[in-house]
Amino acid sequence: MPSAKTIQIFLPSGDPACLRIAELTTDIVQAIAVPRSGLDLFFARPEA
Repeated sequence: MPSAKTIQIFLPSGDPACLRIAELTTDIVQAIAVPRSGLDLFFARPEA
C-alpha cells in the first residue's frame, strides 16, 4: 500500500473555479489548473 500524502491547494484569486495551484507538501511536485478564461492571470504569475 502506498504511503499517505497531503495535497495543498492554493487559490490565488480565492475562486475555486479560476486558477488553482496544487502541491504535494512533502515533495517538489506542483500542478496548475487554468481555465481558458483565466489564462491572463496564469501568465502574470512567476510559475508561467
